[in-house]
Amino acid sequence: MASLDDSDMDESSSTMLESPTSYTAQRLGKRKREGTVVIGQSAMVPLHERGYVDGGSLNEALCGTLGQVIHLTEAHPGETGGFASEHMKAVLRLSPDEVAKVLGSSMYLLSWRIRKRRTSHENWSNEPPELFSLLLSPMIALWDLRSTAADGLAGHASNHAFSAHCLMPALHLLSQFEAVKPDAHVSTTIHVLQKLIAGYIIMPTRAALLETVQPGKHLGKRNTALPAEELLRPLQLECSQELEGNVLEGRKGTFTGTLVMIPMTFQLIIKCTFLDTTRRRTAEMPWLQYMFIYLARCASISILAPVSSSPGKSSLTVLEKMLEIGFTSKIDIDSSILENVLSTFSGVLSKEPKKVNWELMRLCLKLDPNVFLKPSPGEEKGKLRQAEHGVNFLAPLLTSITSLGLRTLQEDSVPYRNLLSDIVVPLVAAFAHTRGLNRFIEHWQEQLRIYEDNPRLSTTDMTIWEDEELLHLVARLLEPSLTTGQIEKTFHSAYVDLEQRFAFGGNDMATVAGSSLVIIECIVDGCTNETVTDKLGGTAKLVYGLSLRILQELPYQATKLRWRLWRVTASIRSHWSGVFNSRKISGAEAAVERKAFKKALATLLRSTGLVWLAQDCMEGLQAFKFILSFAPAVHRADLEASAPQHDIDLAIGWVISGLREECEHINPSSDPGWDGRAMVATTQGALLIGCVAQLVLSPKVLSCCASNLQTELLSMLSMCAWQQERLHPAGRSTTIRYPWLWQMLLQTDVLREEASLASCLCRLQVTEYQELTEKGNEGFNGSRQWFVAKGLLSTSMDLFERRQRALLSNCTLQNLLEHHSTMLEQQVADYVSLLVRTIENPNRSLRICTEPSALWILAKALSGSKSIPNTTSCMLSMRRLTDITLSHLISTAPEEKSAEYLRTFFGQLHKELSRTASFVTAPGMLALIGQAMTLFQRHWDAVSQILKNGDPTFIDLRQTHFEILLKDLRTYENSRNDVIEVPLTAERWNFGLGMILDCLSEYADLLGASTPITKSTTMWLDPLDEKVGRALSETIVTTEPSASQHPHIPSMEIVLAKMDRLNASVGRRQLVSPERLFEVMRVLESLRTPLARRNVLGNFKASVETLNSKGKADLLASLIGGDDRGIITDSRLLLFREVVVSIEVSSQNDRTVMDAVSHSMAVLCDQLGRSGEFRNYSLTARCLNLVLQKQPWAVSQWHIDTLLCAITNLTSQSAPKYGRQHAGSIYTTLCRLYSTVLATHRTKIGGRYHLVVPALQGLMRCFFRPHGRNGVSASVLALPPWLCGREPMLEESHAASFVRLLTTICDPTVSSLARSRTRPQRELNDDTKKARSIAGQHLPYVVMVYCQCQLKGRLLPTVKAALTPGLYAILDVMSQDTTRTLNAAMDSSSHAIFKVLYDDYRRFARWEGA
Repeated sequence: MASLDDSDMDESSSTMLESPTSYTAQRLGKRKREGTVVIGQSAMVPLHERGYVDGGSLNEALCGTLGQVIHLTEAHPGETGGFASEHMKAVLRLSPDEVAKVLGSSMYLLSWRIRKRRTSHENWSNEPPELFSLLLSPMIALWDLRSTAADGLAGHASNHAFSAHCLMPALHLLSQFEAVKPDAHVSTTIHVLQKLIAGYIIMPTRAALLETVQPGKHLGKRNTALPAEELLRPLQLECSQELEGNVLEGRKGTFTGTLVMIPMTFQLIIKCTFLDTTRRRTAEMPWLQYMFIYLARCASISILAPVSSSPGKSSLTVLEKMLEIGFTSKIDIDSSILENVLSTFSGVLSKEPKKVNWELMRLCLKLDPNVFLKPSPGEEKGKLRQAEHGVNFLAPLLTSITSLGLRTLQEDSVPYRNLLSDIVVPLVAAFAHTRGLNRFIEHWQEQLRIYEDNPRLSTTDMTIWEDEELLHLVARLLEPSLTTGQIEKTFHSAYVDLEQRFAFGGNDMATVAGSSLVIIECIVDGCTNETVTDKLGGTAKLVYGLSLRILQELPYQATKLRWRLWRVTASIRSHWSGVFNSRKISGAEAAVERKAFKKALATLLRSTGLVWLAQDCMEGLQAFKFILSFAPAVHRADLEASAPQHDIDLAIGWVISGLREECEHINPSSDPGWDGRAMVATTQGALLIGCVAQLVLSPKVLSCCASNLQTELLSMLSMCAWQQERLHPAGRSTTIRYPWLWQMLLQTDVLREEASLASCLCRLQVTEYQELTEKGNEGFNGSRQWFVAKGLLSTSMDLFERRQRALLSNCTLQNLLEHHSTMLEQQVADYVSLLVRTIENPNRSLRICTEPSALWILAKALSGSKSIPNTTSCMLSMRRLTDITLSHLISTAPEEKSAEYLRTFFGQLHKELSRTASFVTAPGMLALIGQAMTLFQRHWDAVSQILKNGDPTFIDLRQTHFEILLKDLRTYENSRNDVIEVPLTAERWNFGLGMILDCLSEYADLLGASTPITKSTTMWLDPLDEKVGRALSETIVTTEPSASQHPHIPSMEIVLAKMDRLNASVGRRQLVSPERLFEVMRVLESLRTPLARRNVLGNFKASVETLNSKGKADLLASLIGGDDRGIITDSRLLLFREVVVSIEVSSQNDRTVMDAVSHSMAVLCDQLGRSGEFRNYSLTARCLNLVLQKQPWAVSQWHIDTLLCAITNLTSQSAPKYGRQHAGSIYTTLCRLYSTVLATHRTKIGGRYHLVVPALQGLMRCFFRPHGRNGVSASVLALPPWLCGREPMLEESHAASFVRLLTTICDPTVSSLARSRTRPQRELNDDTKKARSIAGQHLPYVVMVYCQCQLKGRLLPTVKAALTPGLYAILDVMSQDTTRTLNAAMDSSSHAIFKVLYDDYRRFARWEGA
């Protein structure tokens, strides 16, 4: 029912329940027996004063009673209830039609109840979810008890009864449950409803249809009546009623009620269909396509029959939703269906672009782009298969796009962007996929000419065919999709067209072929391969000369063409730089070039002080790019006359003047930016940023300038970046702004090569930083100084001289000591980091090495009440600063100044420890004192003589420090909430706890010296370990899948890693006991960051190195055990690697160790092909590779055989289903394993070519892609699941790895075949020759697979070229007899491919020497 109000619901419910209830009452009256009492559940009968208002309480009572009756029908063996059971069965003896009425009434009542709460703004989800299951389950149980799902008359009766009375309420209820947040009860209810609809409607319809329709039969030729009209008729009737009601009430735009169930039903139909294999997909497609047509007809969308009236918006929305479901489910909808949809409902043939339904066009293009790619009757045949029927949609589609795809230079509307991304870009990709990109270029040029010939368009209008996104896309696809000859032909045709139209029109703007210029620009930008550029060099030179001539004669009004000409000429100069020198150009050409350069400079300088138009800005940016293209060659004698340095300096001076003005105009309301597209560089701000970007991205241009220009440009750029960052700190990530340009310049690697520019940049920063330090930290000086400090952090310190680094260090220290109290938290962290970077190589001129109080002042500054946002990096910087300073002074302790510094520092250390009660609120002091105590402990022999006269002894200081740390540890245990749960201080507290644990690990002697201390410490560690681990796991569980980015997780993981280190230092845990092993594995499973994992693995490695051979063997046996599926977990594999690395070579004589490693190898080989997750597979492969390399004495012949079988399995169709994104890593890992076997165990594959060849064949097949759409022909190539898909995942680098395997087998080294040191040298040479001969007998089968796969799939040209050396290596070791045998074993098609391969081998690769 489409709409149902409260009164209707009450009436319909009573009517539907009348018959079954009265029938049940009669049966109870006739066959009542003494002792048989029917009682409902008390919880289901809450009869209260107003319990019957919404029917809820009565419904609950009826469901509870029915549930008890059904329960009594169950007879249990051994119980005396058989008579009651039979009696209850007799009570429930109803016909399927009557049970269907009861079930449908119950579903309607529940649906109405949910809808009533929703319309009354009640949260029906607050009602117990299990209540809905309790209300439905008795009715469904009654239906299951009395209905029949078998074939025959009884089964048909049940199906028709369910269709008549239950289908619509079930669909209504299903749509309501799918609209809420799923939980266990909701998901169960949805599954039950889907199962009912599938079992009694969908599957019977499918079975009847597939019996009457042959797979692949055309749908339009079917005349027999099908059961869908019978079982799904209620859905069609209600949809018709809703559509009629919408028309009568004028609600054409609604998409509610019954119509929403049509896409839901189609999705359920797809879910019930088996589409996992090619054969099943072929068999099921007629059924799915028929249901698509029928459900569309339910929404008044007649696909196969002509219609007189157009459907409403709601009907089209249903069709769009079904098409979207078909694409998501990868359904191959027949092209005739899509053609009818496009011709009837899309409006593309109406010649009115505004009436086109672009959403339908987008979906049809995604489903089957070949519908649009069919050539028209006038096009050249042979490029694509000519359609036997249907309409050509490409021409009207392109016309509509041209009519609507317009915008001005200043506007970039959302519909324009959607049209580009949803229609044009997929259309281009489809052309490229079908090798028809040259055909698209022809259509592209034709649409551009239509746009040119339109007299109503102004120079500020831009068409979608000129968009830079489209140009870049086609440019990227040129070399992969077209041959060099095709590119050259297109390039030359565009040049000829441009020349002819310019010659015909002279300086008439309308006749200049902008269409050809767009094609030329696309080719110039897209061709980067050296082979292609060499072929196009001649035409490029012609285009360059013609463009310069056009620029000389083209009037100023044609700016739209001029900026594109400037860009083409600049790109040609950068891509074909070798063409433009005095030896290859004539005097006339050089003169034209000089005039063009002067004109470009005039274009840039002509409007200084004036307001630029949008076209002027676009042309000015490209003219500046053309000017800069002369800079790299300006010092060469042959080009000095063409591009004098003075003119280039004038252009850069213009940029400097613009930056000076821009710096004054940046204010809170002005935030200049540019997204990098030439078409949107329509303002002076964007023009200036574009010019600066050209200079920053090509620093070699700046190095050619005078020193004063470099300094002034860098100074103004820094000032603009600071102003913009200060006034507009949050800019869009896709926008180029001055701060981004400044950081790019500081971080570029070219500075290491351009000494003059680097020297100028460093001198500018140091001078400005020193001046700002002298002025103080007040007002804008503090902000400016902080900006300069961040710039210094981004600059490599290797570029600065030693004197400059010392000056920066002293200025930074002075700033920290004088102004730390007024700085922001992040400022303090940045300055401390800068101080650390500037003193990496300390010397006497550093102030921090001469003032003992400096470190203490900094530590106290970091121990205040501030909450440092970046505590981890700040405290690590403080520890690093202490370590560098004290290490330098200890190394120079014999000098008097260093000795005096150390004595003063040691005395201050005693004072601070004597008056410090806790480090909990003083992280800076904790970092300083902890690192100082560590250094003094390690170098006490060197400093003991200097400090011997001091009052406190170092032992006393250690004891005091140790006691404070233990007390702080107890504080952290008691303050668990502050450690984990307080968001504002969690980072600082967690890192403080980690530092305390790190310091305690240095006191292993004190921890183990006293049993009470050890016991008390472990009593604190165990609960802390448990709390931190639980908090970490809870944080990961409660966050999104990107939980590793949670701000508190790194510090919490550091705490866990440091706790593990301290645990290893405690005396009772020095050995790797089972408890210790379990604890380490639990910690590893909790960690997410690599740094924390490395810390824990390092602690474990240190413990393992203390074990003897038997202990390591026992540890291997403990680690190699798997889970309930026999899979070794990731944490065990990580620990296994550390144990294997620690085993010495001398242990090979120990039988226990050898057996343990050998058993581990066998388990890992078995697991390699069974790991269900990619990470587990990767770790298993690494462990295998490690054993093969480090412990080859434990590898047997059986291990090699098992490993080769595993590689073969992983490249077959039975391989695990890893993600396609891991395909490259999986293939590289397999090749690495195979290569290790060949390098270290070559002697074990001599008689195992029946295992070697299948593995190589499987690796070879991985490079081929199926021809079929959506990868349906992947089974023909027997590809593994992790490679199935249309797009290739393996590249030439993977092919090179495979080729190395082939060359290693065909041309082995002498060392890989050596078996014994006592064998004569001549036998080694004989073994090499014998190995080559054996390889030549077996590897031809790899060549045969290559030829067969060429027929079944496609291969990327780059991959094919990379595979050729490996195939030639096989042909090198094949004898003439083997070649003839291989040739005879192939069929005619494979033989043709092999002939081409062998001819190329003989022509290019075969050695004809003796």
